[in-house]
Amino acid sequence: MSERDLRQKEIQTYNPYNTRGPNMNGKLPIGPICMPSKTSIAAVIDLIKNYTPSDELFFVSDKNGKLYTTKTNAEHNALIKRLKEQGLWFVYQ
Repeated sequence: MSERDLRQKEIQTYNPYNTRGPNMNGKLPIGPICMPSKTSIAAVIDLIKNYTPSDELFFVSDKNGKLYTTKTNAEHNALIKRLKEQGLWFVYQ
């Protein structure tokens, strides 16, 4: 599935699954709003069991999906600047 903005025609479609449509004004969708799978719940429980406390509160990933963590906002902003300089910053177009 490609990434793109919805067209007005798609937003205005009368469909019970279209949560942005005019027929949804003040209503709930026909299915569950948030229903995590058993696999998702098990993954969170496993993460909690193996949790290691950390001072690293900020995170960002580069365009290759590598995750970086930092302790302060200043470090975070410096990291983003460095990623941009190295051409590793993902730019959504």
